[in-house]
Amino acid sequence: MKDEINNELMLAEKAKKFLEEIDQIEIINSIQPVITRFDRLMITIDLQIMIRLAGSDILLNFEILSDGSPQKIRNKLLQMAVVKTNYENSYVIFLAPYLSQEALKICKEHGFGGIDASDNCFFKLGSILIHKIGNKNLLPIKRALGRHFTVKETRVFRVLFSNPTKKWSIKKLSEKTKNSYPHCWKTIEKIKGRSIIEFDKKKFHAKNIQNLTDIWMRAYTAPDVTFCLYSKENIQDIVRKITKFFSAKKTNYAFTKTVAAALLLKNDDLTNIDVYYDGEESDNSLIENLSFTTVPDKNSHQINFIAAVDPAVFWYSHQIINDVTLVSDVQIYLDLMQDGSQSSKDLAQKIFDNRILNAWTK
Repeated sequence: MKDEINNELMLAEKAKKFLEEIDQIEIINSIQPVITRFDRLMITIDLQIMIRLAGSDILLNFEILSDGSPQKIRNKLLQMAVVKTNYENSYVIFLAPYLSQEALKICKEHGFGGIDASDNCFFKLGSILIHKIGNKNLLPIKRALGRHFTVKETRVFRVLFSNPTKKWSIKKLSEKTKNSYPHCWKTIEKIKGRSIIEFDKKKFHAKNIQNLTDIWMRAYTAPDVTFCLYSKENIQDIVRKITKFFSAKKTNYAFTKTVAAALLLKNDDLTNIDVYYDGEESDNSLIENLSFTTVPDKNSHQINFIAAVDPAVFWYSHQIINDVTLVSDVQIYLDLMQDGSQSSKDLAQKIFDNRILNAWTK
């Protein structure tokens, strides 16, 4: 947490220095942070700087990210489009430790700016255009210890969560995970001694829900959003259309994050939809069949389509609520925790306390 705060302060200073070096710009004042409600959205603007350019006052709204990956940029597009629409004569800029060429391209395509700690940037305001790419990441993200499990190895975690009290042999685990016997044996050897599993002769079972969740959380990296689409329809209609579309094509799909949590916890405070799918579905196919759009609007819901890295996301403990398929409780928890926002983490904790913990204590 301390490192995150220091990075935010560093990036805020970086933004001010960037502006100070542009002769045509005069900085008038700066404010941070600002929490504003736009219709149904509560948005935190991390930093606002009022500048004067060519005799006009322009408000710069900054979104500070600890991770400037294309996925994280895409996840914020709808919120930033709302900010841009609601502030006249304004410009939105993403700040991050590192912004790749792809991340800056996304900023450019949506009319936003981007600045990182390595002097990569895209900034277009009036007659000013500054575009720099190719500088190396000076602040790589430090991965937590334990983030060294492969996708197939985490299938073992999925199986343990799917049946908490069951005693497993390596052979049965191999059959359930569709991994080889040696592969499963090596995975079990990896997690020995971490108070996750308990042995009874040649069989073992899950021992500590909190430790298992923590280990998996450190090992987990959320897959990138494959593409984003937008719709002004209400959430229920969007979910029904997506469900009908994938069901008709006999394609595996499952909703996650806030829309899944809303169905499980009866919580309707959400704007984005996240859905895993299996296959080679294209955004054009979904646009043509579902009448979605690629252009965000302040009245739109953002729909994130995620091509499943591992089909196991559909195999274990997926659930059907009101004819809608959701991923497992633990997958919802992991995805919400990876989202990064405090509201998502709070929602993840509710899923853990009300769903996951209850299942293990029955």
